Formats: sequence, C-alpha cells, structure tokens
Amino acid sequence: MMMEFLLFDMDRVLRGGRYLWIDKFFSKRVDLEKLYALLIEKLGYKKVKRATGNKNDASGIKNAEVFLTALLQKPTSR
Repeated sequence: MMMEFLLFDMDRVLRGGRYLWIDKFFSKRVDLEKLYALLIEKLGYKKVKRATGNKNDASGIKNAEVFLTALLQKPTSR
C-alpha cells in the first residue's frame, strides 16, 4: 500500500521525460508481480533497467520476499 501512495505522489511532481529510481524496495514476490508491475504499467513508465533479487534473511525466505531496484522514465505526455 505504501508503494502505491509513493508512486502516485512521485508521478504528480515528476516532470515528463525524467527518471524515477527505486532502490532496494522489498515486497512479496506475488505482490511485486501482480500489483506493482501493473501499477507501473498503468502510469506508463518506461522500464529503463529493472532487477529483482531474493531477500535472503529469515523473514525474506519464509515470506518469499524480493528486492526491486528499477530505473523508470516518466512519459513526456499521456
């Protein structure tokens, strides 16, 4: 839920053509694939670079959590 508010707020202030860098955001793999990926597509951001990695601490392994690092470019117009 927090990531949704962050993305909408950043989208509001970020100018078209500029970059948004998300670094070391972690969530459950299912949420990342179903919720956040769809949200990024809905906002129209171009994926310049995207990488995910497993969170290797005890809670990360137990809950199937992953880290997301992404460089996204906001579209110039919608």
